[in-house]
Amino acid sequence: MNYHEIISTAMQRALDWDDIPDDLFPLVIVSEVAHLSANDSDTMGGATWH
Repeated sequence: MNYHEIISTAMQRALDWDDIPDDLFPLVIVSEVAHLSANDSDTMGGATWH
């Protein structure tokens, strides 16, 4: 996934949740982006845990 795909996927996931208060919406997007980018880096071998 590239940057734009990660952002659009995170926005779509956040919009799918109907009961998120408006003040928490940006935090949910940031959380989803962090989650998706971490998964993407794991797939590409960017993150290594020893």
